Amino acid sequence: MNKTIKYYAFILLLFASCKDSYYFPTVANIPQNIQTGDLEISFNKNKHTVEPQISYVINNDFSVSLNAAVPNYNLTDNEYFDYKTIELALGYYEQPNKNSMFSLYSGFGYGNINFNLKSDFGGLFTSQNYYSTDSQIYKFFLQSNLSICSKYFKYTFTPRFTYSFFDDNNQILDFLLYEHINTFEIGHKFIYFYHQNSLSIKLNYSEYGVYPFIFAFGIKIKFSTASKKPYSEDYHNFE
Repeated sequence: MNKTIKYYAFILLLFASCKDSYYFPTVANIPQNIQTGDLEISFNKNKHTVEPQISYVINNDFSVSLNAAVPNYNLTDNEYFDYKTIELALGYYEQPNKNSMFSLYSGFGYGNINFNLKSDFGGLFTSQNYYSTDSQIYKFFLQSNLSICSKYFKYTFTPRFTYSFFDDNNQILDFLLYEHINTFEIGHKFIYFYHQNSLSIKLNYSEYGVYPFIFAFGIKIKFSTASKKPYSEDYHNFE
């Protein structure tokens, strides 16, 4: 079984890319704030980055989110890793009933990635190859979130499409990426702990490679900045 898993992972990695320069997808911001004035602050950590996230409800239909990423990597000899990005998105949200929620976000991002890393492909294989790049990143993304909610648990499925292009030593490279994202949250009212995993697949040929997996863990804290609620406490509350 273990050999089979490694085999299919190897095929996926080959399909994702066989390049020596890599792009690392960011953790998706999955806002669950649902009333005007609600504010969510999240902190999460994965293999390569630490990512603080903020989302705020503007009115009964729209919210904004802000995401950032800073390096988090255990370096060995001859390695360095500097990866900083920031993303801004505007979203529309709707709650069909008290146990589900739908939102659609569109946004853009900018950052810089500069690293030289020896990759073991997530621990699956031993590799002596170094993967490196020094690029400016520009990205546009569209994501939808479908959440199933109970009083203490939430699951969200997020398909996200990202178009990114890079200025790599005055050479412009681009790609279109599909990300299949699952987010599991457990908590109550104002604080949640969550895990997010994703699988990223390039949809077109590109000189850039894409790191295909994210396994992130984080905490989400919710505040209300409104002086009074725009509607009853029963409506728009998950039970």
